[in-house]
Amino acid sequence: MIGSIPMRKFEHQIHDRALIAAMLDMIPIVHVGCNDGECPYVVPLSYGYEVTEDALRVFLHCAREGRKAELWQGEPWVSLTFSAFQNRPNDPYLGEIHDYRSVMANGIIRRVSRQGRDSCHGRGIQAILRHNGRRPTQFSVPHYAFLDLYLVECPWDRVTAKAEIPFTDAAQVPFPTPEQIRTGPQGPFDYSWFFNRKVGEGPGNREPPVPLAPLEPLGEVLLPDAPLTLTFRWQGPPELDCDVLALVLDGEGRLRRRYDLAFYNQKTDRSGAVTHLGDDRLGRPGEERCQVDLPALGEPWGEVALLLSVYEGDSRGHHLGQLAAVELTVEDAAGTPLARGALAGAWQGQGSALAARLRRLPGGGWRLTAPCDAAWEAWQATALFSVFGLERWLE
Repeated sequence: MIGSIPMRKFEHQIHDRALIAAMLDMIPIVHVGCNDGECPYVVPLSYGYEVTEDALRVFLHCAREGRKAELWQGEPWVSLTFSAFQNRPNDPYLGEIHDYRSVMANGIIRRVSRQGRDSCHGRGIQAILRHNGRRPTQFSVPHYAFLDLYLVECPWDRVTAKAEIPFTDAAQVPFPTPEQIRTGPQGPFDYSWFFNRKVGEGPGNREPPVPLAPLEPLGEVLLPDAPLTLTFRWQGPPELDCDVLALVLDGEGRLRRRYDLAFYNQKTDRSGAVTHLGDDRLGRPGEERCQVDLPALGEPWGEVALLLSVYEGDSRGHHLGQLAAVELTVEDAAGTPLARGALAGAWQGQGSALAARLRRLPGGGWRLTAPCDAAWEAWQATALFSVFGLERWLE
């Protein structure tokens, strides 16, 4: 997986290794940071790189002696930053007056020996020459007398990359030319697909789904002001990808910011009280859970809206009406069931629906209502933001 650390504006993140390589091709310098006691030590260097299945491998060459070489020997963990920026205040492109490409990585640095059957010294030198536009033999012999080659191996889960205007094709990686800016679209870029897309590993070894027994409809339940776990389970066609989204609303039922949401791309909302525990495609099929720490939901939050949606329902021809059964279980922090029942609604042909609603009561405690009489054709979270009062969600 590219980047195990969540990125706040995740729709800007680049996950494809080929696109990351294309970004590195256009960035001439890497800034290498390491620990120098009281403060970091950061130095800009030219570099070359290799993309492997397991890691991004970055080659550096520098003088054999010096402060950075001493620090690397004592503390081999380093941070790498590759970046490029374009500012065009008078020439917006796709609604933006600036653009950037950024790759960050962490890894262990080591000196590469010239000897040994497994030495990658020659390959590293060639990678540096190639990245800097030089011929394979354009490296003077005297350099070998006083320069050393270093390698930083960065596992992919320690690599992150992003761009102001995200892309899906290597041809989009270079900054737009003046001609493209003059003739290209001037309106705002549509980030909706990038916000709602799923990225990550495949299903791997998953537990079997929990069989659903017939249950009475859930209806309304009074709940204490305490931490809760809400578990949604469903049965339907195996190819149908259903998701749970938790929107944290204010006392008037409005979604104030895009960060007041917990779902497969944003595990915890802005308040920190609601946590999505993972997509069912990466865990147990037909089951997704949310933890809601109700005491941590102070002002102005007064409601949690829990939605079911069908991922890419429009393009795949799927809808919530294809689910044979849906149930919700509410448990306290000790795992004691507080409520359990079936959910059903007028969901035929609908891409998303308000499956349950937690509302704060004036005198204390919360009321759970499930299901709720609200459904929409759209499945994307961004398409539903305006339904909950958020008209401008790009921040």
